[in-house]
Amino acid sequence: MVVLGLGPGGSGKTTAMQAYVHVAAQAGQRVIPLATSAASAAVLAKDLGRPAENLHKFLWEYTHGPAANALRSGGTVPRSRASFALRPGDVVLVDEAGMAGTFNVDALVKYAAARGAVVRLLGDYRQLSSVEAGGILRQIHQEAGAYELTTLHRFTNKDEAAATLKLRVGDGAGLDFYERGERIIGGSRQAMVDAAYQGWRTDMLAGKTTLISTATNTDVTALSARAREDRVAAGQVETDGVLLADGNRAGRGDWIVTRDNNRKITTNRGRDFVKNGDAWEVVKRHDDGSLKVRHLEHRGRLTLPADYVAAGVQLLYASTVMRSQGGTVDTAHPLVTEDMTREQLYVQLSRAREKTTVYTVTHELLAFDTDEQMDATRHDPDTFAAREVLERVLAREGAQHSATDTIKEAQEEAGSLSTLVPRYDHATDTLTRQHYAQLTTTVLAPTSARPSPRTPPSARSPAHSALPRATAGRPSNCSPQPPAKAT
Repeated sequence: MVVLGLGPGGSGKTTAMQAYVHVAAQAGQRVIPLATSAASAAVLAKDLGRPAENLHKFLWEYTHGPAANALRSGGTVPRSRASFALRPGDVVLVDEAGMAGTFNVDALVKYAAARGAVVRLLGDYRQLSSVEAGGILRQIHQEAGAYELTTLHRFTNKDEAAATLKLRVGDGAGLDFYERGERIIGGSRQAMVDAAYQGWRTDMLAGKTTLISTATNTDVTALSARAREDRVAAGQVETDGVLLADGNRAGRGDWIVTRDNNRKITTNRGRDFVKNGDAWEVVKRHDDGSLKVRHLEHRGRLTLPADYVAAGVQLLYASTVMRSQGGTVDTAHPLVTEDMTREQLYVQLSRAREKTTVYTVTHELLAFDTDEQMDATRHDPDTFAAREVLERVLAREGAQHSATDTIKEAQEEAGSLSTLVPRYDHATDTLTRQHYAQLTTTVLAPTSARPSPRTPPSARSPAHSALPRATAGRPSNCSPQPPAKAT
C-alpha cells in the first residue's frame, strides 16, 4: 500500500522518479505526481513531463471540492476533476514527502486504499520537515523499512560528497573537508553578510548559477537589500520602487518572488497561475503600486495587483533555507548562525555542484543599545571559533518525530534505569536526610541529652519511617519518585 524511498541531497531522486514514471507507463500504470507546494508541483511537472499537483490541493478536492463525494465514492466526476480521480492500480507519487504533514499523508493513504491505488513516498527525513505535524517518514523507515539511494551524483568533488553524508548524520568530521579547503569563514554578523554577498555576486557575474541562503527572513531581507543597492548603482534597476512585503522596494529590472498562491492571477492563457515561490522580473512599475512582471522560467507575463504586491511579494536575490531545499546550483554561499539546526545546515551544504563556502557568524558587533551591550558573550569575537559554531549546529537535531514515536520514546525513558536510579537516589537522600542528621546529633550529643533507649524509633526521628510512607504504592509513571523500600 505504501512504499518509501529515501535519498540524501544529490542522490538523484528526480532521475529515479523519471525512470519510475517511464517504467510504470510501460506497464500500463497511471502515475499521479504530487508535491508539497504549488511551485514545487510546477517544477515536478516539468521534470516528469506530465501534470503534477499540490498535495494540499489534491486533498482539498476530496474534502471540500465540488466533486468531493464522487471522488471519495468512485462515482463519475466532471472532466475538469478527472485528474484527481483515483482508480485501481494507480500510483500516487509524492516528491519531497518529508515536508508533507503526517495528517495529510494519512488522509492520502486512506483515499488511495479505498480506490485500490498505491502511494509512493520519496524524500529524506534528515532534511527539512513539514511546518505541520511531521515525522512520518522516520517512523515508516524504522517500522517498515525503505528503499535507499546511497550514491551521490550532484557533486563534482567526491570528497565533498562524502563530507555531506557525514554532516547528514551529525558527524563533525564532515567539516574537515571544508576546513582543509579554507571554505569556512568566520566573523561578525555584519562582516559575514557582506562576505557572503560578495562571494555570491562574484559567481553571478561569472555566469554561474549561485545561491545565497540563510535561516531567517531578517537576514534574507538584509542580503536582498544589499544586492539591490549594487544593481541600482550598476544601472540595472531603477532607483525608485514599490514598497514590498519585506520592507524593500522593487522597480523595473528587479527580481522578485511571490509568496502566496493565487489561482485567479493567471498567465499563458490560464495554464499557469501565481504560486508561492515563483520567481519574476519586474518589467514595468505602475503608479498605483501594481507591477507588470515576467516569469523567469516559463516567461509568461502578468500584472500583480497593488494589494498583492504589498502583502505577498519580496525581493528574490537571497533565499531562506526552506525555499532552497530541492534545488541544485553551481555554487552556494550559505550564511550560518548558531541558532540553526543540523537539518538546515545539511540542506545549505548540499545544494551546489562545484563549491560551497560557509560564512559563519561567530559574534555581533557591539550594539548602540546599552542593555544589549551587557551580553558580553554575544559581542566577544573570541568566544567561539567558526568551527565550534558549526559543531554546535550539527549537534542540534531539529527533525520532527511523529506523535507515535514521541510517546514511545517517553515511555521508554520513564522506565529506563538511567531515569529511575537518579530518581530513587534523590528520593532516598531527601527523605532520610533528617533521620541521619538526628542520628548524628544523638550520637555526638552529651549522654544526658540523649533519648532514652525505651523511646520508640518513630519518636526519636519523625523521618525514620518517612521513606516507606512517601514511596510505597506510587507507580513511577505517575510520580516524580519511583516505588522504593527503605533499607
